[in-house]
Amino acid sequence: MAGTERANYVRGTRAERIGALNDDLRTHGAGGLLTITRGIAALGPELVSSILAVVRTFDAFDTRNDPYGEHDLGILQVGGRSIRSAAAGWDGRRARACRPRGGRASARPC
Repeated sequence: MAGTERANYVRGTRAERIGALNDDLRTHGAGGLLTITRGIAALGPELVSSILAVVRTFDAFDTRNDPYGEHDLGILQVGGRSIRSAAAGWDGRRARACRPRGGRASARPC
């Protein structure tokens, strides 16, 4: 993060800081764990790749789809399907939903 970006990030509101973290996760895969559901994985690698590309570039946040300004949810159209995207820039300690029993966190489909 560049110096000016960092200064703006630190001075921003809580929602802006969360939004910046979620943007980093969505666009760069940084600061969290990327997971996909089994339903999305079942669509096949080509469509999954297209979905991830659309998620990475999504920036059409407004008061209807992002009322709290955290850039955490998106409803996207990909290949004629409506796809819901959610971002939560959490640390690995909160990634329990995708851990196999007794195992480590993974990026496997949940």
